Amino acid sequence: MIQHIVLFGITKETSTEDLMQARNQLHALVGKIPGLVSLKADIDMGIEGNCRLGLVAHLTDRSALDVFSKDPDHLAVADYISGFRTSIAIIDYEVPD
Repeated sequence: MIQHIVLFGITKETSTEDLMQARNQLHALVGKIPGLVSLKADIDMGIEGNCRLGLVAHLTDRSALDVFSKDPDHLAVADYISGFRTSIAIIDYEVPD
């Protein structure tokens, strides 16, 4: 199993509605992309200095991560978020099943 964690820095001007739309689009990927077992995304509690949006996804294996990274639905959500993102940090690692 692969755990995929992403943290997004977001512009201060970005509305909560835009962040909720991003969260909903991310959640909608589950069931559409082969090998994507789960994905939880949410908005930060509002603590100064924190990233404002983050996600944790679980994928079956490395090949599923490769499929996920190139999937058109995933790329569409990534493109939407890039419209208000200032930074991104990603880590992928194996976890026991």
